[in-house]
Amino acid sequence: MSLSPTAMIVLTRAAERPDHRLEFHRKLPTAARHKMIDAMLRDGLIVETLGDYRLGDGATLIAAWDSSTDGESRVAAIATAVDALRSHLAPHGSRTTTPRLPRHCTKQEAVLALLTQPNGTTIAQIIGITGWAPHTVRGFLAGSKKKGIKVEALEKVRQVGPNTVGAKGSYTIYRLGSAA
Repeated sequence: MSLSPTAMIVLTRAAERPDHRLEFHRKLPTAARHKMIDAMLRDGLIVETLGDYRLGDGATLIAAWDSSTDGESRVAAIATAVDALRSHLAPHGSRTTTPRLPRHCTKQEAVLALLTQPNGTTIAQIIGITGWAPHTVRGFLAGSKKKGIKVEALEKVRQVGPNTVGAKGSYTIYRLGSAA
């Protein structure tokens, strides 16, 4: 039986902890963690215990149930254990319930402002304002249809030459149309 360097680190850290529970690095993929645990269980290097280490002592409810015989003290002990588990499960830094205010001065607002101009705008002008890649601008224009915003091609300017379709320097002018 040979241990991987990662397994050695995990076992060393577990030996140093007072509760001897396994602690994994946050960047260790879940599948790798599960394989490592299965291998260490199979080899007898670790044993399963009651409770979930993320919740503190998960066996608190069972201990509260078993420890008291009186109905009222049992209810009080279970209520205390449930409160402890809820505090562990509570989201850290709970969010406020106030509604989120709309954002201002966004790139999307800037693009829509360009599109509302009477002369319209080109993809190159949108790229200059937002810094987006050309495919991102085209995706925004296509995705605006899902939001009920119609963008129409006002004019297609083609360069003169033998092969004018898709010639270098050709561009399309876009403008907001009526609602889709």
